[in-house]
Amino acid sequence: MDILEDLDVLRTFRNDIEEIRGFNSRRMRMIRRPKQYKKRMNPLQDLSESDFRQRYRFSKANMLKIIDILRNDLRVDRCGGSIPVELQVMSVIRYWGRHEIQEDCADIHGMSQQTLSYLSKKVGIALASKSSIYIQMPLSLRAQIFRLTIYNKNLNPYVDSHMLLEP
Repeated sequence: MDILEDLDVLRTFRNDIEEIRGFNSRRMRMIRRPKQYKKRMNPLQDLSESDFRQRYRFSKANMLKIIDILRNDLRVDRCGGSIPVELQVMSVIRYWGRHEIQEDCADIHGMSQQTLSYLSKKVGIALASKSSIYIQMPLSLRAQIFRLTIYNKNLNPYVDSHMLLEP
């Protein structure tokens, strides 16, 4: 009896080894398809001034100022298909300004929806960190009263909220 049990254990062990060998050879035959990066364009170079303004709600000069303000706070990942800071800022501003669907806006800029979502957070934090430099409340009492008058008149605090891009 012991010899027959030992033979069964040995056969089971041998079958397990053959199965493992077959698994490894099947796995080696599976070839991973190469990653395909989406085509990206540079809107600053490829679009006319009027087309750029229509799509991004800023002139090219003002967009370049915003990009320069945020350049030190945003970084370019060197692994994979890195996204330049210019494209990071422009894609997020277009997404915010036009209220586009993330997936559509990301496809237009040659990135995934998850990347655009991640960039929206990064650019939002970078902009918020600069708010104390570029957004200032009026210092004089007369200017404060004027601001409150506009606020009460329009009942909308966002009507007069444009900011200068120069400190």
